[in-house]
Amino acid sequence: MYSKSDTLGLLDQIRRSDEAVLKEIYLEHREEFINWLSKKFETNKDVGLEIYHDSFATMVTNVKKGKLTELSSSLKTYLFSIGRNKFLEQNRKSSRVLRIVAEESLVANPTTVRDDSQIIKLRSALHSLGDPCSKLLKLFYYQKASMQEIAIQLGYKNSQTAKNQKYKCIKRLKEMLSTV
Repeated sequence: MYSKSDTLGLLDQIRRSDEAVLKEIYLEHREEFINWLSKKFETNKDVGLEIYHDSFATMVTNVKKGKLTELSSSLKTYLFSIGRNKFLEQNRKSSRVLRIVAEESLVANPTTVRDDSQIIKLRSALHSLGDPCSKLLKLFYYQKASMQEIAIQLGYKNSQTAKNQKYKCIKRLKEMLSTV
């Protein structure tokens, strides 16, 4: 636990991009965060690591942009709070994708999409899809990018090509989810 002056000093070192301090803070909380997230939200450690990395980057960005100049709690609490919010946001987005996949499904008896285990399966399946499918689906469903924007970002000939690729990716995702 750091004192208030220690915390202000840490924030200043983060603001100045002190690599040693950044590495120390990153490593100090990583395993505990991953274990906490895995237990609290019953998710796998790969997801925990991804969320931790994003959360740490957000914390550093907030310090550098002046959004975080002092703490009313510990740096760890702040970091874990960012991680919790990022996980919940990702979970909401995953639920939306699951609903869309279920709606688009050609399966005669679509299952209810409110089960947390399905969300975890979806996240795992999206990760397993790899690029370009994972990136395309995240751009479309999470970031709500248009087919034209996706075509430009992923280097497709046009929006129709991106749309065709999205169809193929959804089909692969459905196949993966039906075997899980």
